[in-house]
Amino acid sequence: MGGSVTKVAPNPDDGVEVRTPETLQWQDPTRIFKEIDVDSDQTISCDELKSALQKQGYDDVVFATLMGELDLDSDGCITIDEWRKGFYASSFVHVRPPAAEDFADLHGAQRGGCTIAETAKRAITGAQLQRVCSHICRRCKPEGWADKSGKQRTPGTVTLYDAARFVIKPA
Repeated sequence: MGGSVTKVAPNPDDGVEVRTPETLQWQDPTRIFKEIDVDSDQTISCDELKSALQKQGYDDVVFATLMGELDLDSDGCITIDEWRKGFYASSFVHVRPPAAEDFADLHGAQRGGCTIAETAKRAITGAQLQRVCSHICRRCKPEGWADKSGKQRTPGTVTLYDAARFVIKPA
C-alpha cells in the first residue's frame, strides 16, 4: 500500500482548494471519509471516490491507484476500517523524503532495523536521540519544514509530530 511509487498530483480547476499529500497528512481521516461517503452508508463506493477525486482535479489513474491501495478486500468499496488503516500510508497522503536522503546518520554503528515485541521495551537511547536531533538540525531549515498552518519550523521548534512526519515515518 504505502510502498507504491505513484505520484499523486492534482489538476486544480476553478479555484477549488486542492487537497495535496502535504495538506492531507494533517487532516482527520474520519472527517474526510464522511465527506466522501455522500450516501452515509459507512462505505465509500467506487463512484463516490471517483466523484470526490474528480472534484479535486485528480484523474482516473489516481482513482485506480487509491482503490487498489485502500480497498483491502477488493470488494469494490472502502469501509471505514480500510480507510483508517490505509489513509496515511496511501500514495495520496504519504509525503516522501527528498530523493537524496538515505537517513544514514540515524543508524550510528548499528545498521538495519529490528522488531521489539513488547511495547514497554521500545525505548530510545540518549545517543539515538542525539542522532535524531542532529538529523533534524541538518534537514529542517534547508528543506523548509513547516507545520500544518504553514508556519516555518526551526530545529528548536520542531515537535514530535514534525519529527514523525519528516524523519520517523520516511526513515
